[in-house]
Amino acid sequence: MRNLDEFNNWLTLNKETNNTIKTYFNKVKTFFNFNEEFNQESVESYLLSRLNNGVSKATFNVDLNALKSYSEFSNIEINFPKNKTPDKKLQPYLKENDLHEIINKIKFMVGNHEKYSAILSLMFYSGLRIEEIVNLKRTDINMVDESVLVRESKSKQARICPFTNTTISLMKIYFLREREISNAFNTTDGAVRQVVAKIGKMMGYNFQLHPHTFRHSACHFWLKETNNNFNVVQQILGHSDMAITMMYAKISNSEAMEVVQSILKRKKK
Repeated sequence: MRNLDEFNNWLTLNKETNNTIKTYFNKVKTFFNFNEEFNQESVESYLLSRLNNGVSKATFNVDLNALKSYSEFSNIEINFPKNKTPDKKLQPYLKENDLHEIINKIKFMVGNHEKYSAILSLMFYSGLRIEEIVNLKRTDINMVDESVLVRESKSKQARICPFTNTTISLMKIYFLREREISNAFNTTDGAVRQVVAKIGKMMGYNFQLHPHTFRHSACHFWLKETNNNFNVVQQILGHSDMAITMMYAKISNSEAMEVVQSILKRKKK
């Protein structure tokens, strides 16, 4: 039983975000590249092969949840294993000076750099998800108040997010050069992901740069700027649970050393 087109329609009706719909569809499609039937034996064998191939616990959970969705759609009862608890590690993120360095060099790395300079700056300061960027309209952007109204969000609740004068300048340059057609930045999920990945490689980062990296970065930035005011940052990022926001309060060992060394330098004066 496949019915992948019908499954895609079911996902559209039952899942919240376009990213989830696309991811689950592709995961199930991949499953059927290796299996003719969807049953207890084939599901267990496939999930076991994923673990044996060394996928991360987070990736395994996505595979598992996608297959659970197909099970629900097809009304086939499967005894699924439990989700794995992902290893807790500090997610890579950018500092404000990293963003400035990217903006200064972006014209040498990608085409239509005015557009992507504005997008990256907005993502860094507002913490918008990639699907929120592509759903944005220019009427949602308030240049006077330096804020953006996010109508479509994962939590299905509208929220207002901040940005800065730097972002305003970059958006004004781009908006003057291209009128709005499909959305505020006339871009797609795939285009932004491709540009961000290319920038990450050309900047020589030792981690893969994703659009979500800018959301991580926004959380770290605003926690620092607000002196760890979790309530404020939770509202800006649209986290459903404050525990999610609190995870970002962790800092790396190198950052801890910077703080300590700064204190020691002041003591020597």
